[in-house]
Amino acid sequence: MNKLFIILLLVFCVSCDSTKSSNENAHKYKNGKCVAFYPDNNSIYEYVKNECSDSKERVIDYKVESLGDFYLIKYDNQEFITEKDFSDLNLKIVDRLDIVSNALRYQMRKDDIDLAYTSNFMIDTDKDNLDVSNVIIRKKDNDLLMYFPKFGYQLVMDLAYGQEIVGRDFGIESKEYVMDYYLNPNRPMVALTYDDGPYRAVDSIIFETMKKYDARCTFYIVGSRLGEYELETIKMGLDLNLEFGSHSMNHENISKLSYNDAYYIIVSVSDYVNNKLDYQMKTYRPPYGSRNYDLENGLDMVSVLWNVDSMDWSNRNEDYTYSNVVNKVNENDVVLMHSLYSSTAEATKRIVPELMDKGYQLVTVSELMNHLNIENRNFGGR
Repeated sequence: MNKLFIILLLVFCVSCDSTKSSNENAHKYKNGKCVAFYPDNNSIYEYVKNECSDSKERVIDYKVESLGDFYLIKYDNQEFITEKDFSDLNLKIVDRLDIVSNALRYQMRKDDIDLAYTSNFMIDTDKDNLDVSNVIIRKKDNDLLMYFPKFGYQLVMDLAYGQEIVGRDFGIESKEYVMDYYLNPNRPMVALTYDDGPYRAVDSIIFETMKKYDARCTFYIVGSRLGEYELETIKMGLDLNLEFGSHSMNHENISKLSYNDAYYIIVSVSDYVNNKLDYQMKTYRPPYGSRNYDLENGLDMVSVLWNVDSMDWSNRNEDYTYSNVVNKVNENDVVLMHSLYSSTAEATKRIVPELMDKGYQLVTVSELMNHLNIENRNFGGR
């Protein structure tokens, strides 16, 4: 009887395994001579099963490190991040939709995805419209990977920015996100321009349209219209990355003036805005399109004309202005409009999405010139 008991005990001990994990409450998986330990997590369990699939003799154990709000589970060849109860990460976008919106637009444009250049995409990705209820988020290395099913796109974002977005601490130092804008050099561009402001009643509507569609444009302002209220209006446009240039002090015909006089009435507007808002104008528009060639040769600002005239001043009709622009515009054109008429602002609401859906990127004059590598002192589209 004693011999039988000893034999049975030996048989049992051959099948038993006294190997233990360095982690309290670890689960054990065994396949042949391979023993693997894992925390209470299904994804990690699948990993150790795969590691032991060859049944070779070895012990696979893990280390646990604290990582902010999470645990870092480290194997020799693999790392996992889990919640503090070892469950899979449950990440959701909880804040800073402005960052998500900007990063999504920038990266999809940079990846040259057609959808990202449409007006509807701009509306859908506005921070107030962006649907993040079914966005799938996971972490890889030092990035957050956000999958947007609606756009069929995975956004990769530096975890230093992403911590704030998901409202969780991954144990790294956060960085301030800088809003960025991508211009695709391989897609056509058009520059919309507006003369004779500032006039907030009209400008604010144009600003809202540009903001809605993440578009750019340029305003040429008259110095005699400037006061504190108008400077505030300009600041609103600058905050949207719109461009401003001089349109003289009193809408003078500078072709009839001496170099010194023409210089003064153009530069005095630029200097005033620079002193008040710390913004240096790069371009000016000669009133009536009447050029002063001496000024162009001597002034370090570009004289900007146009090659599409909306004729918005002639009858101040929204439909007429809209039709004149969308039916005439071509790649690299500079379009003339005026920010004095509500009809122009209303036409702009239609012009911007229409041109976008025709494939045009709406840019400032300076952006268009940079794209074309133009360094002339006069530019009017091409």
